[in-house]
Amino acid sequence: MLKKHLFIPVILLIISVYLIMFEEHYPYLFDPTWKRWFDKPYDDSEKERLLIIVFGTIWLPYLFYLSQYLINYCSNKREDYLKIERYKTLAKKGDAEFQFRLALAYESGRILEKDYTLAAEWLLRSAEQGYPPAQHNLGLCYKDGHGLQKDYIKSYMWLTVASEHFTSKIFSIKNFDPAFSIEQRNFIAVEMSSEQILEAEKLAKKWIKKDHSMT
Repeated sequence: MLKKHLFIPVILLIISVYLIMFEEHYPYLFDPTWKRWFDKPYDDSEKERLLIIVFGTIWLPYLFYLSQYLINYCSNKREDYLKIERYKTLAKKGDAEFQFRLALAYESGRILEKDYTLAAEWLLRSAEQGYPPAQHNLGLCYKDGHGLQKDYIKSYMWLTVASEHFTSKIFSIKNFDPAFSIEQRNFIAVEMSSEQILEAEKLAKKWIKKDHSMT
């Protein structure tokens, strides 16, 4: 995260060194009256003044900016840590939504170290509780082999279950469209035999029937 901020001090360092080494050619930069345009170079005592000016006008603003960035960075890290701890606590208690959120954290690798296996495990726990977004993402994991062995039958099954739940009155989840699950399922169907599709649909119907009997 800090790598992009290393470019700025490198440029500032080059500028600073250049000004200090060749200050005799640029007295107008530090003397707005330009009276010393054709005068002799700065003497040793004035070089100290030049160093202070270079440091004050170039480095102090950057150091202030960097300190503010580090404060915000540490604050955001702490907030992310507390958020993840909350996710883990609620996920372990069986909350399907937070199991899904924890899976996304492992999948993205932005806060936690990326781990597709753990992501798939938490998706499975959430999906088995009937949470449609987890069912959809689990289907994609089986499709792409992320954290799980690639299995088109299970992928087709979970995407079918997800699309069924998305269209039900029980779930109305923002930014999740059943059409996307159906679209992904259709992509998989191209790679499957008719026997595999029938088996996947049979498993999906069985799972949906079992889920409805539990609600």
